[in-house]
Amino acid sequence: MRKSILFIIAIFCSLTAMGQVNIQDISLKEAVAQAKATDKKVMIIVCATWCGPCQMLARDVFPTEEAGDYINERLVVVKYNVDVADPENLVRDHHVSALPTFIFIDGNGEEYSRYVGGSRGIQDFIAKTENALKLENSWAYMDAKLVSVSYVPEYIKYANDVGRPDKARDALYKYFDSKSLDEKFSNENMELYNSNIRNTESLIIVYMLNHRREVSGVMGEKEYTDFIAAISNRQLSSILRRLDTDAPETFDNLRKDLDRIDLNPLYKTAFSDLVENNFDNIRQKNYAGLSDNSINLMSGLDTQNMTEFVYLNVHLPITFKDHATLTPEERQARRKMLVELHETAVRYETDPGRLNYYRSCLAEYKKSYEANKAQEN
Repeated sequence: MRKSILFIIAIFCSLTAMGQVNIQDISLKEAVAQAKATDKKVMIIVCATWCGPCQMLARDVFPTEEAGDYINERLVVVKYNVDVADPENLVRDHHVSALPTFIFIDGNGEEYSRYVGGSRGIQDFIAKTENALKLENSWAYMDAKLVSVSYVPEYIKYANDVGRPDKARDALYKYFDSKSLDEKFSNENMELYNSNIRNTESLIIVYMLNHRREVSGVMGEKEYTDFIAAISNRQLSSILRRLDTDAPETFDNLRKDLDRIDLNPLYKTAFSDLVENNFDNIRQKNYAGLSDNSINLMSGLDTQNMTEFVYLNVHLPITFKDHATLTPEERQARRKMLVELHETAVRYETDPGRLNYYRSCLAEYKKSYEANKAQEN
């Protein structure tokens, strides 16, 4: 009887939403029940009010008859602006890290598949959704293929591409455990680890630290220490990107990470030294002091370590306070710092793509700095 009622409700909702994607104002539990009763799947649209691609879809795709005809026949659709409310804890429980994310749930409430990112139009949206609904792109199908170790790198890439780093991590550990010592630390596999390891808590990093003599014997001592340092830099950079001068706890996290680095010489790098020496400058938004220290340290580095350091350093000071909230003096100090950092980046950068990016940024920052300097005079 309950299934019959749900089926009737689903038909009614579909009819009332003809000509557009039928986004229903129901709970996820109700959506799953409705999908099970009508032999459909649930599409969860995870978006935000500030997300440009999300707004484009809402404006140009969801209201169309073409999108509605395809989606409503196959899916029960719910939508959440997670910057306003996340009653289903989607960000936490479904590992949402980019917007928009489209999560497909089967009639048993399990994640079937997903994809991440906006669409170029109606046909692109339908094609991406159709691809996600294919059996061979379901987690159940791909998880079953993991019995073949050779499939693991492909699985890891796919899991990362669709926003499931937890699945990529678990597959990576399984892959790592299946290899001999020499295989574990081959050049090919080190590239795989480098693309997927985000912090020093990774079980692979723990293994490397606990077996330094054996691992460095395979990799080479310099390659070993450079890899550990690069992962440590990546972890520190991630924390810096979440700094907020109005949220003291974010600086507590930074302090804890600097303490982590102090405990192991392998974690220490020129970048961590810069952050350690400028902790108060960063917390107090002393951009001029940070700039002077950064330029001095960067100019003393060897070219081999320059690329990653420049990339991290250029982005360090522009992430923890919105430009609009600065005083005029702070804004001009930031402009000056950005000019100097990008001048240094252009001088030392070796990657052609980043070099062009830094050059274009430098031109804009110079123009803004000189214009405001002229106004002051």
